[in-house]
Amino acid sequence: MHRASPYSLLLAIALLAPACGGDDSGDGDDGTSGVDAGDGGGGADASAECVETDVLPAEYRPVASVSSGAVTATPEGDVTVAVIDATAGGMMGQAENPYLYIDLAAGTKVEIDDVAALTSSDWDVAFKRPSIRINGGDSGPGEVAHAVVEADSLDKVTEAPADAEFGADDWVSDGCEFQRLPGGEPNTAFGEWYDYDDMNHTLTPKGEVHVLRSRSGDLFKLAIESYYADEADPTRGGVYQVSWAPL
Repeated sequence: MHRASPYSLLLAIALLAPACGGDDSGDGDDGTSGVDAGDGGGGADASAECVETDVLPAEYRPVASVSSGAVTATPEGDVTVAVIDATAGGMMGQAENPYLYIDLAAGTKVEIDDVAALTSSDWDVAFKRPSIRINGGDSGPGEVAHAVVEADSLDKVTEAPADAEFGADDWVSDGCEFQRLPGGEPNTAFGEWYDYDDMNHTLTPKGEVHVLRSRSGDLFKLAIESYYADEADPTRGGVYQVSWAPL
């Protein structure tokens, strides 16, 4: 039987080792290409107590300041249409800028920072560039849950999915390792909500409606309509237009 040389074994290990990197989700204004970035986050000693936030890559570590992004929400009957500025300083500044937090029932921004949000039940969903988190699982104690329905508009969704289809954010493995989405974002219940264009480095929302069981137990349906909703600069990524309504 042929025995591999030590050099060939070392070469194989090197080729299989994960690459280091950050968030490579291209979104128009930052010119990134490809979405298969390395995790960029650390692991923790499995024998030590796991601190979930310690495994996050730098661009998604909790920031102890409130987002300066604005939320403009307009009620249209039962539907709330909102423009959410989750640009977080652009790709180069996102490590120093926090998520923006939303209260779905009130249709308002919650003035809270990332550190406080981890133990707060005052918010439902949070946005930061292509990353969307909910207040459940690894992201918070609010027991918010999420499910996806394939539909191209809110009015197509008239009932909630089965309970078994709901999930929460899960970006830390049992071994205390960072679990990421293909674009480098933390693995949240929203998942990879967009299609990525390798040629133009742009994000387009998938034909999905997101159903959320809020922290109060009420159901909402939410559609992401655009990631480039800045009318003054349509190439500026991270400005969401979303709509939601009770379900």
